[in-house]
Amino acid sequence: MNILKAAILLIAVTFGGLNSAARADVFEGDDNRAYMGVRASFDIAALTQADAARKSFENYELGTGGALGAICNVPLWKNLYFEPGASLYYNTVGYKLATTDEFKGTNHMDCSAKRFGLRLPFMFGYRFDFAPCSVSVFTGPMFDFCLSGRYDLSIYVNDDIAGPMQDGSFKHCEFCWRFGAGVAVKRFVFEVSGALGLRQTYKDTTLHYRNNLVQFSVGYNFGKFGR
Repeated sequence: MNILKAAILLIAVTFGGLNSAARADVFEGDDNRAYMGVRASFDIAALTQADAARKSFENYELGTGGALGAICNVPLWKNLYFEPGASLYYNTVGYKLATTDEFKGTNHMDCSAKRFGLRLPFMFGYRFDFAPCSVSVFTGPMFDFCLSGRYDLSIYVNDDIAGPMQDGSFKHCEFCWRFGAGVAVKRFVFEVSGALGLRQTYKDTTLHYRNNLVQFSVGYNFGKFGR
C-alpha cells in the first residue's frame, strides 16, 4: 500500500532528523506530569489481499472515515511515556470482484463495507523537547471493537442486478499494531500514524483479509495534573 509506505517513510525521516539536534534537555523535560487530551482524526482504510476459495484478488478501493476520542498521557521515565486512549470511529471501504470459477454466471460484484466501532490504543512513546515545539514517536497495540459492521453487496449477472445483499460479519474484535509520530505546539497536537491489521477483519470461512489504516490527527492537550 503506497500510502502506508509513505507514512512509514515520513515517520522514519522525522525520527532520524532528531539525532542531529540532540541535547540533554531534549531528552528530559523539566515538567513531566500526566495530562489528558482530545483527538480527532481523518482515516484512510485499505484492506489487504484476500483469498476466496484459494483464489486471490486485489481489487480494493481505499476507504475513508474519521474518529473522535480522548487520551491520557502518563510519564514513565524522563520523556518516555505511556498513552492509553479510546475513540469512536466510522469508516468505509469497497472492492470489486470479477467473474471467477466460484461465481459462475456472475459478471462482477460491487461491495461497500461500513464499520462503526470503538478503538482502544495503548501507545508507548518518547518525546523530544525543542523550542517552541516537541516531537514524539510512538508505537503499541490497538484493539478495534467493531460494534456495527456490515457490507452491502450488489451482484450483476449478465449486466442485470441480482442483489443487493447484506451481511453483518464485520462485527467482531480486531487487533492492530500502531506506530506514528507527532508534533506538539503549546497545547495543540498534530500526528500521523499507521496501523497494521494482525487479525482477520472479515469473519468468514472462505474470505480472509485484514484492515490497514493511516490516520491524520489533530488534538488539544488539557492542563497537567498536580503542581
